[in-house]
Amino acid sequence: EGGIAVAAGPSGIVMAFDISRASQLWQTRLLDDIVAEPATNTEAVYIAGLDQHLRAFNLLTGRTLWRVLTTSPLTDDPILIGDTIYQQIPGEGLAAFAALPKNKLNGQREWTNDTMSGSVLTQHDDQLVVWDDKAKVLSTVTAQHGSTVEMLTLGDVKQVIASSLDSGELYVVGTDGRIT
Repeated sequence: EGGIAVAAGPSGIVMAFDISRASQLWQTRLLDDIVAEPATNTEAVYIAGLDQHLRAFNLLTGRTLWRVLTTSPLTDDPILIGDTIYQQIPGEGLAAFAALPKNKLNGQREWTNDTMSGSVLTQHDDQLVVWDDKAKVLSTVTAQHGSTVEMLTLGDVKQVIASSLDSGELYVVGTDGRIT
């Protein structure tokens, strides 16, 4: 069965294609480049851009559903888990937004944790697992309020990967090449 493919390029262009018909559905150009991978669900595509905006576009039409102007260019991928988008905002911290808020053209921020840096890897029950690659810190925060639960510094770790966004297993790649 066909579907929709979304492409976001460094030139700020976002395009959606109908795979079964091999045709373009829509295209839009943002104010600056895009370096983060988009997130999608069956209704929307979420784009974080260097123009300091986090945006949600209707997947079928390309119409802007909402957008949020942040204080910094966005380089981390937006992460969609359930009905929430998680976005690392440099200088602000980790923020949670309602994925499809009703009648909120400026988006709906649920919470911000200004002490949390890094990207959400997975969610276990009501906690998010966050990896800060620069600081080498693995953290957990509550999904509902964004409160920090625990932080663990992993100095000899090169990378942490989750097998899934929902209750994913964590794989740790050490600086010596070992995988745990």
